[in-house]
Amino acid sequence: MSVWRVLVMPAVLAVVLIAVTAVSGDGKSAARVRASADAPMTVAAVTHNWTVRRARTRVDRLTVTRISPPTAKVTVLCHGGGCRFGERSVRPSGGTAKLARLFSRRPLRAGANVAVTVAAPGTTGRYFSFDIRSGAVPAVKGGCSAPGSLAPVGCPGPVGPSGPAGAPGAAGPAGAIGQRGPQGPQGPQGPQGDAGVTGATGAQGPSDAWYRSFPDKVLTSTTGEVVASLNLIGAGNGGSYVISGESIVGASGAYGYVGCSLTGAGVTGSLSETFFDSGTQWVMIPFSGRATFGAGGGVIDLVCSRAQANANPTLRSPHFTVIKVGTLH
Repeated sequence: MSVWRVLVMPAVLAVVLIAVTAVSGDGKSAARVRASADAPMTVAAVTHNWTVRRARTRVDRLTVTRISPPTAKVTVLCHGGGCRFGERSVRPSGGTAKLARLFSRRPLRAGANVAVTVAAPGTTGRYFSFDIRSGAVPAVKGGCSAPGSLAPVGCPGPVGPSGPAGAPGAAGPAGAIGQRGPQGPQGPQGPQGDAGVTGATGAQGPSDAWYRSFPDKVLTSTTGEVVASLNLIGAGNGGSYVISGESIVGASGAYGYVGCSLTGAGVTGSLSETFFDSGTQWVMIPFSGRATFGAGGGVIDLVCSRAQANANPTLRSPHFTVIKVGTLH
């Protein structure tokens, strides 16, 4: 039996990790530039599976899924020891692009980097980076890419608060000249009019994107409990929304399954499930969906449950981003 498929041997330790990195939109990358909030967003998720043997790491699975819009292109960059190419482009099929075949099962050496950019023309793209490490699974980073660029940038955040009050208005015009008296001397010129009042502070503009991060949550229910809730009830919040987010789940020395989904009136979202065990302990679980609200807006809930667990797992820092893509007329 090949050592690449053995988890534990007397002289060799091989580590296999399956993880999912989803669209977070949190902008927590090392980039110092942020993408424009005016550009539409490309949506995508990455599933990755690696085999690690000391300083060498093999790509068993690297698949981009949930790609939207369908015009998006996937670009793969590889730099460092073991890379068979510098840059390759792949056209998705059915919203999916399988990238592991580009590496021909040839292992990458520690210090190498694999970067994946998913972007449609004229949109803010998604960026995923994998730093190959010795004796450990790759370090994963996520962010965005500016329209027309492969370089990582921060993801757009919500609309900021309104600016300070405007400057005082200009002084009013001078008063009119008094009427000419009857057969007498001309009357004096009328006094200058009072200064105009200061202009009112402008109203804060509408927000088209929301980002929320919620406290850690210990899951005790096997039938589902609300982990996070975003209230978008209010005039002007009617329309269509795209929702995406993620959390880290696990319990030290424990194992089990965790499932999460987005719910609510007008909310649709698929169930995301993941398994954690005493070896990996903490893994990523993504969730995504869409919402269509009437003129009064609505509420988006994240509901999670556990199954077959020997301890109550914890969701760490669950968070999601909501982007308005259509307005109710």
